[in-house]
Amino acid sequence: LADYADYFGPLRLLRYITVRTALAALTSPFVGFALGPMLIRKFKELKFGHGYIDDRTGALGASYFDKKNTPTMGGLIIFISVFLASALWATPNIWVFTSLFVYAALTVPGFRDDYLKVVHKNRNGISSWEKIGWQSLATLGALGFLLWHPDSAKKIHEFWVPFVKYAVIEYMPWWLLLTLIYLW
Repeated sequence: LADYADYFGPLRLLRYITVRTALAALTSPFVGFALGPMLIRKFKELKFGHGYIDDRTGALGASYFDKKNTPTMGGLIIFISVFLASALWATPNIWVFTSLFVYAALTVPGFRDDYLKVVHKNRNGISSWEKIGWQSLATLGALGFLLWHPDSAKKIHEFWVPFVKYAVIEYMPWWLLLTLIYLW
């Protein structure tokens, strides 16, 4: 829309990242509040609530929380609203696409965990190894995108430290890059 600033002057404000960030921050709750009641109603119709007694919370869970009628999968509402707002207001580039890919890829284990708990009545959900597997695949996928794309292939090899105006290491070998990713 900023390209049409010649026809309508205020559209030039969309060139500024702060304006787009503010608009995304306003769009996300709006989408969440608009979709939330519809999804919660649908989850209640499908009986997507905790259908088991969770004895791991002890007396606190028994006396204060009645999760039997509480719909789960609220993370789906958050995911949809943040993803749509980001896709709507962000400048399309490899960094945005990679960020949205990682966000979606890391949402999958949460959805699967809720699905196993709700549909299959498995109170444990997915295993720790499955979560680590999903996180590793998301990391390797994002790293592959960034190493493959010409706009990010050079930048991904640089090592930056906060509050330093230049790259501390201009070109990191791939094995050091993987080591640093593994350590963080």
